[in-house]
Amino acid sequence: MSSKTGYLSYLERFNELVGRVEVGQVGTFKGKLVKKLNAQSFEELQINYDGLLDEFRLMVSRSQTIDERVMMGIRRAELELMIEQSPVLP
Repeated sequence: MSSKTGYLSYLERFNELVGRVEVGQVGTFKGKLVKKLNAQSFEELQINYDGLLDEFRLMVSRSQTIDERVMMGIRRAELELMIEQSPVLP
């Protein structure tokens, strides 16, 4: 998926789940305040999120204890990216 397509999907999710606000404004999602990201911020966060998912999966594959920093980072990124169902966390 291209970053442009990903950003457009994010905007659709944001408008559906939070409501229509301008980029840079905040709304509420899952009881938390979230800021509507611009394309550059979205792309940076998406790259960070993908890295956290890779790190999480590596820990699981090695039967390591999951680092709380990774779990919290995944949760925060999913909130900001408007991801309703985590691909790795319950």
